[in-house]
Amino acid sequence: MLLSRHLKIAGGVATYGLGTYAAYEYFRPVPPLPSCKDRCCTFNKLAPVYDKEIEQDESTSGIVEMRREMVAHARGDVLEVAGGTGRNISFYGQAVKSLLITDYSESMLQ
Repeated sequence: MLLSRHLKIAGGVATYGLGTYAAYEYFRPVPPLPSCKDRCCTFNKLAPVYDKEIEQDESTSGIVEMRREMVAHARGDVLEVAGGTGRNISFYGQAVKSLLITDYSESMLQ
């Protein structure tokens, strides 16, 4: 009988918790996505300090090594889309004949 009571309490707590979570997820406001122009303005503002700001995070999370490994497979004529500040340039090897880096933010490319 005591076990049955504990199971009912646990079930009630679980139901309440899941219901609260579901209501929160359903009713929480979802901010609109920024427009392309807004994103570009943000990256234009970040460009001068971008590399310095993300260097530590990219190094400790393994992103730098992932970039190095991925770019090592590049061969021939390469197009890098959304290349940002060119953080991958030093990873391209002799097998790359030509490299074109594009980005929506002109400030990032500079």
